[in-house]
Amino acid sequence: MFGKQSNEFLNNVDGNLGIASVCLSYLSFECFSDALSTEDIGSNILSGDYVLFTYAADEWVEHIRQCARHLGPEPLQSLRDILSIFAEVRENYFFQAGAKGHHAAKAEFQPLQAWPNLYELLIQMDSFMRKQRSDLLEQNGKYLLEVLGSSLMGVLLILNS
Repeated sequence: MFGKQSNEFLNNVDGNLGIASVCLSYLSFECFSDALSTEDIGSNILSGDYVLFTYAADEWVEHIRQCARHLGPEPLQSLRDILSIFAEVRENYFFQAGAKGHHAAKAEFQPLQAWPNLYELLIQMDSFMRKQRSDLLEQNGKYLLEVLGSSLMGVLLILNS
């Protein structure tokens, strides 16, 4: 993590990769399963299982954006592996992709283009995050429900109530 070559205390690329990996691993935890009852979710809230939820859900794409173009083959493979697990665990068969993402996102995530499904996921999530930050989401977070699935949406609704 220490970047001797740049005289920086921390290496930004490694730091962003590490944080993105933690966020994606966390969002893949069982506490976000759509099979959980309201009581289980309430218990999980009280035990602190969702303490990182807002940060992880809001920032994982940004951390990937900050490091993807600067990764060597081995770290890029590591990112692909964690993204694959996340996509498999959180896949939502009811989601239908909308408009294509912004051209800047396509360039930023270009190193992952060798894995088309993950590349498209990142572009779609980038589009979602831009809409969310600009308050352009469809009514009542419908787009959020489609992208992230019902389990994460349920947790988000409970945490915001």
